Amino acid sequence: MGLQKVAFNFIVERGGKLAKSILCTKPVLRPINIKGLKYCPKQNYHQFQSNISKSETYQKIRNGIISYAPKVKHEELIKVYDDFVKSNSDLKVVEQLFVAVENQFKGLPQKELIKRYNIIFKNINTLRLNNPEDYLYMVKGGFFDLIEQGKVPLENLRTNFKNARLSRSLLEDLKKVANKEEYIPNYSHMNTKEIAKIVRNSDVYIKNEKLYTRNNGIEIELKISKEKFEELFPPVLRHISQQGNIGNCWFVSRLNNLMSTESGRSGIYSLFRQSGDDIYIKFPKCDKEILFPNGHILTSTSGKQIKAVTGLSMVEQAYAVHRTGRYLNGNVTNIESFRNVDNLMSNLQADSYKAMIHDETKNKDVLDLISSEYTYNISSYGNILGGFRRFVNKYLLNKNLFDRYTSKINLEKIIDSQANSNSLKINIVFKKGESDLIDLYNIVPDHQLLLSAVENNRYWVTNPWFNWIEKGVDRSTFYRHLIEAQVPMQW
Repeated sequence: MGLQKVAFNFIVERGGKLAKSILCTKPVLRPINIKGLKYCPKQNYHQFQSNISKSETYQKIRNGIISYAPKVKHEELIKVYDDFVKSNSDLKVVEQLFVAVENQFKGLPQKELIKRYNIIFKNINTLRLNNPEDYLYMVKGGFFDLIEQGKVPLENLRTNFKNARLSRSLLEDLKKVANKEEYIPNYSHMNTKEIAKIVRNSDVYIKNEKLYTRNNGIEIELKISKEKFEELFPPVLRHISQQGNIGNCWFVSRLNNLMSTESGRSGIYSLFRQSGDDIYIKFPKCDKEILFPNGHILTSTSGKQIKAVTGLSMVEQAYAVHRTGRYLNGNVTNIESFRNVDNLMSNLQADSYKAMIHDETKNKDVLDLISSEYTYNISSYGNILGGFRRFVNKYLLNKNLFDRYTSKINLEKIIDSQANSNSLKINIVFKKGESDLIDLYNIVPDHQLLLSAVENNRYWVTNPWFNWIEKGVDRSTFYRHLIEAQVPMQW
């Protein structure tokens, strides 16, 4: 294919087992087979280059780069594009990204469109080179189709993808789509024991015309239809969200925490009850419900709400109602009674959250109970202050825990083990004024993030501004800047 050196040969068109690394110094012009990998280009290199020249969108991009970039820059960019596009599927990705940019930034001059597109394309190319398997499943799992349809916010793609990978929960969904696995299978022909052997916790399935999920080995009936569940939590998109433009990173990060774990997902699904077209949400240990007539959420043009699937938007709005304590009609509150959604969202501002967390009379929050209700191994969250001591010890619920958590060694053991557990993950905050976090990892300090995994001395962190990307921070940087962590207080 004319590449000088390729770290990975994509098998988008031909399938076969994934090769982690294939190095080539010559064009691949005939079929090869390495350890079960089958790669057979549909056409030779020269035939494909002819197809590229016929792509109107691709030529538009190339011409735009030549017209608006300095000569040194445009030659470099053209080479990047030409090296990227080596198959029909790669050409389609280039075109889908450009269509998305054109649709979102309608009315901008062509020069600005090309400029914005180049940023997004280079980020995708970085991810492709560093994580070829992730890119493969983005293509096969329809991720770029969702981008083209405007269902993935383009601003998510403007972050630096260096030291980045897809979130593991998103990757899992993409693999299911790529492998054509049924999202909600029907197991009515099987008994409970047979189902238990093949269903994982938080998977959703049908049995005898009812919807179920499982958690900790326990079968839980969901009170919504299959069609409604697919509408509220569609595959892939259920793992993509973006914080609105208010200071509720603490809430969105904890929501991401729940959606990234099996117990959390099944706990969220269990909040919903359907009656006709109406949807009700009831939080654990709460007798009162929030009604969403006809399954509709409140809308606003201010951008203060989370950008997410309808199910997660409902949880955010219902939680904001719960925080107000205003259950207006006895045991049921109609969400439409809160006509000003912006005022409702203000209940999730960071200052309001801190006041709640540090009030010992309000030490248990329904967000804790969503998961602990079903796993029975997490009673509450608490601020783990460690040697960093952002707050004073009176804010801890149990003073005896203070010494245990203020040991740096103990804190690191707790964080390392909990990050890779199957229960809830850890929400963290880095201290202000740390330029290396921004320069090296594009991570914002003084902002609540999610620590989703620890692998090979890399601490994979998720930002609620673009939750489907994980950034890998090295161990020394992570602990040097950490000032706050939240872990289950079972420790």
